[in-house]
Amino acid sequence: MPSTAPQLNVDVLVELFKQLDARDLARYAARFQLPLNLYCHPRAAQVNRMWRQAAADDRLWANLCVRDWLVEEPSKDCSWYQTYLLHNIAWHRYEPQYARVKRAWNRLEAFLRAHFPLLLTTLRPGCTEEELDTAEEKLGVHLPLDLRCSYRIHNGQRFSVTQQEAK
Repeated sequence: MPSTAPQLNVDVLVELFKQLDARDLARYAARFQLPLNLYCHPRAAQVNRMWRQAAADDRLWANLCVRDWLVEEPSKDCSWYQTYLLHNIAWHRYEPQYARVKRAWNRLEAFLRAHFPLLLTTLRPGCTEEELDTAEEKLGVHLPLDLRCSYRIHNGQRFSVTQQEAK
């Protein structure tokens, strides 16, 4: 007897999956990288294939990259899923704070770009986890995660401008 249950297409599943937490989605997608069980019910295999396809859809991971990491373009020679993984590897410790802190830096950089472009050139690149760990050890304190995240984005400012930057 044919099923009367409504069939969801991949596009609808992608939209539903966009509502999921990325960690849960990544775990789910990883689970479906295994070959399908040949002994499972054929209809279940079809659902699993469709869900795997939806969980691997680049539109979904593009949405998550923008939402979680504020990344508007995939990394060079990478899919959106790979771009998400690269950012997650680099920033996973700061996931709850990252978007908020990065948005603040983006606003500051945009203001400086529009009104004080020379000052923008004095912002230092972010520091490493190891540098932050060393600073915490020397200071004898644990820095709040949002402060650590901020230092990972920009490690302060240089107080001088080179003649080449001034031109």
